Amino acid sequence: MFTEVPYSTETAARETLEQVMADALSKSGSNRSAVRAVCLAVSGVNHPTDQQRILSWLRDIFSSHVKLYVQNDAVAALASGTMGELHGCVLIAGTGTIAYGFTEDGREARAAGAGPILEVRKKFMELSPFELWVFKFSSPF
Repeated sequence: MFTEVPYSTETAARETLEQVMADALSKSGSNRSAVRAVCLAVSGVNHPTDQQRILSWLRDIFSSHVKLYVQNDAVAALASGTMGELHGCVLIAGTGTIAYGFTEDGREARAAGAGPILEVRKKFMELSPFELWVFKFSSPF
């Protein structure tokens, strides 16, 4: 299940997000009242509670007429490679890994994308095959 984020970490993330958006609007010569939609593709958004947390931050920043979308960054990667059609599969491998896909009828599936859980235990490369097997079957993802 979802792990609670320490208050200071959550506050810092929220303030950083707000500052980055304010800077982008300022540099574009615009302001919040001109915004019609906000779409964030964020690494680590792995559960509906993650989405709801960020959506609530955005709702505090923008007026109610602004459309808000928050997804895992893998969804944006897939959309960018399929010209916006969410049909197919994307695999991301770097400091973390995730495979994410959608069928033509909109069903979705994912594997991995649990970086914070693995980082708490050990570095990924130090896990034994047994530890990975246990993680696979005990993970809520």
